[in-house]
Amino acid sequence: MSNTTLQIKNHLTPDEIGKRYRSCGEAVERAHWHALWLMTRNRNPLKASQTADVLGVTPDWIRKLIRRFNKEGIKGLEDKRQYNGNDPVLSDTLKKKLKSLLMKRPPDGGLWTGPKVARWMSEKLKRKVSSVTGWHYLCGAGFAPQVPRPSHADSATPLEKLEFKKNSG
Repeated sequence: MSNTTLQIKNHLTPDEIGKRYRSCGEAVERAHWHALWLMTRNRNPLKASQTADVLGVTPDWIRKLIRRFNKEGIKGLEDKRQYNGNDPVLSDTLKKKLKSLLMKRPPDGGLWTGPKVARWMSEKLKRKVSSVTGWHYLCGAGFAPQVPRPSHADSATPLEKLEFKKNSG
């Protein structure tokens, strides 16, 4: 294991890094800016292992973040989880068709579910689509199953409940 100090390129001044850390609204990017600020601040800059302890992450994560910042600059601190390189399963036009379809009852007359949406997607895309993907698109369109809670078999009837209310003190 090497004992060299991790060098951080001067893409921004420590004051600019501090301002970006304090003004960042997105949680993941804010954590990235926080780590960078802790390591570059003018008074008492921390090492990677100390920064990891403060933020509750591993020192390796800090080192990877700094290497990414050195290589890509400010872009390296963005949250890249949403840009994982995969294209969306449905195009925008198919998403609109799905949303309008979800406004109607499904062909079997029940409720829309992940597997039902996945079957529709499979027909349109001419390939198999996971029921989990169907569920994600169902929820992404703003829908979720609305099913009343089941009642206990021995629960009171509506008439018995009404009688109880009348006679309660």
